Amino acid sequence: MLPQRYYLGIDDFSRARGSDPELSFDGGSAESFGAALLSALRDPALFKTWKAKQADPEAIEDSLGMLDPHAKVLAKPARTGHGGDVEVLTMLPHSILSHRLRLIAGSNWTLRDVRAG
Repeated sequence: MLPQRYYLGIDDFSRARGSDPELSFDGGSAESFGAALLSALRDPALFKTWKAKQADPEAIEDSLGMLDPHAKVLAKPARTGHGGDVEVLTMLPHSILSHRLRLIAGSNWTLRDVRAG
């Protein structure tokens, strides 16, 4: 699979929260959000914690836990306001990226564009 470059928008980093506080992003800056997302893409901890909380963890497809050790995330604050832009370069499919984003930020993000990496 070839890498894809995803361009995301976050309206307010301090409100970018998932529904489960144990899995959710809890910072307030572009830099801390970028670090949290990068960890979610490279490190199995978030996925393992989420999987363990499911009613039947053994029924969860292992492919949902895919990682990209070479993923890159650049999060920049907006010039005005509390939000900003996030650029993600990854070989992970959109479905995996979206799942990790929902865990850490809920629905508080917008996919703006996707391009070949």
